[in-house]
Amino acid sequence: MDQFSASTDEELILLSRMGDSRANLALTQRYCGPARINHIRRVAPDLLGRFSLWEVSSVALRVFWKCLDGYRFGNSRFFTYYITSLRFALSRFRREMIQMSVRCVSIDSLAKRDSTYTLHDVVTGERDLDDPRQYVNYFETLDKYHRLPKTVTKEMLEIAKLRLEGLTYYQIAEKMGMTYRQARSRHEKYLSIARKTFDVK
Repeated sequence: MDQFSASTDEELILLSRMGDSRANLALTQRYCGPARINHIRRVAPDLLGRFSLWEVSSVALRVFWKCLDGYRFGNSRFFTYYITSLRFALSRFRREMIQMSVRCVSIDSLAKRDSTYTLHDVVTGERDLDDPRQYVNYFETLDKYHRLPKTVTKEMLEIAKLRLEGLTYYQIAEKMGMTYRQARSRHEKYLSIARKTFDVK
């Protein structure tokens, strides 16, 4: 590997593209070894304190391989190309992580707007033994033997199962390609049929 220590990045890329695996390895060690932490600190010094080294390093590794494939000779030095790409990728990573944490915080408030039911109560009742899943299981069994009432569609049953899994109407609508109102109204119709079927008040 020492024979490549004085080689420029561009020389190593050229050798690598000509099939020299040792040059490829030398360049990978140059960018993905201990130096990667310095590169990350250079473009986004706050990230290593907020996120794990593994998360941030995985972003840097993906950027390196993408840059290695996309680099064009003559436009700029590889290092400049890589650092610029890394800056944009880590900035996007920061935004995505912040948005994810905001979405996680807002799930409860979103669920409260969905309906008066909790995420696990697809069917409510007075009896202690009421288990919302038994109604889904019952209709699934009927469907298996082709005896599902015409009033209960497979789509309604799928919505009920997704509600049991904790999804909101907004998430169900996006997953099933329908509007929020359609998802909610079909689930409410299912609830009404289930209550009548099992005489749940």
